[in-house]
Amino acid sequence: MLKYPKHVFALDALIAVYPDARLIWTHRDPIKIIPSVVSLIGTFRSATPGYDPKLLGRSWSAFEELGLRRGLDVRASLFAPGKVYDMQYRDVTRDPVAAIAAAYNHFGMTLSETSGANIRTFLADNAKDKHGAHHYTAEEYGLTDEMLRSTFKGYVDRFQVA
Repeated sequence: MLKYPKHVFALDALIAVYPDARLIWTHRDPIKIIPSVVSLIGTFRSATPGYDPKLLGRSWSAFEELGLRRGLDVRASLFAPGKVYDMQYRDVTRDPVAAIAAAYNHFGMTLSETSGANIRTFLADNAKDKHGAHHYTAEEYGLTDEMLRSTFKGYVDRFQVA
């Protein structure tokens, strides 16, 4: 469930400490990820008195938008050309080894046969729904696909996220 880390809020700190860092930015459809993340956070917060899933959904969507904007601004100002590789999440799910090999290639490296085999073994041993499927809807959290599509339109269009 943890597919969208909040590193976007600290990319400037990353570059300050590691000026030669390279970034693989995985792009995933906000219409899918926002409800997923909100559902995860809601699992933790649901025991809190006064928990309001719709308020959580709206506020977390705004938080994600802020993080995305901050991350893109820092990326544009601090990362040298070629230091960022844009990877589509759909490519990762379709063929993880090929997606990772493409990232390596972008940075002038080669994914070894051993590493590719290790990835395949891990995937075979850890199927996506190995522990069951996670069910949720955007509406449970006061969100709609149309709202998310509008909020994140610039990002989706720029990176051709689907």
